[in-house]
Amino acid sequence: VCSSELGRSLERVYVTGAGKDYILYYIDPATGLPAVEETPGTSPMTQAPVVQKTVYDAYGEFTGLRLPKAMTILQDGEKFATGTLDKFELNPAVPQDLFKKKSK
Repeated sequence: VCSSELGRSLERVYVTGAGKDYILYYIDPATGLPAVEETPGTSPMTQAPVVQKTVYDAYGEFTGLRLPKAMTILQDGEKFATGTLDKFELNPAVPQDLFKKKSK
């Protein structure tokens, strides 16, 4: 159990593969959902290594799935970006002609 910058206790799960970078998931025990995802990364501004955390600020129901609908991305503890999910469509119908190769 760890205490995060969110001010609540979260369960930490460490995920890695052979020769791969790690992912740390901080799970909210009250909901069973990830509250924070932490990965090593590279700053697009300086190309320096950073610790990137995606904080899932809120969840919502989309097409029967519970997904993050608001998130904040931190790099080395500083806010880098925010995002919101307004609409999610699972397996939308896609016209087959979209995949046809166009002749020159």
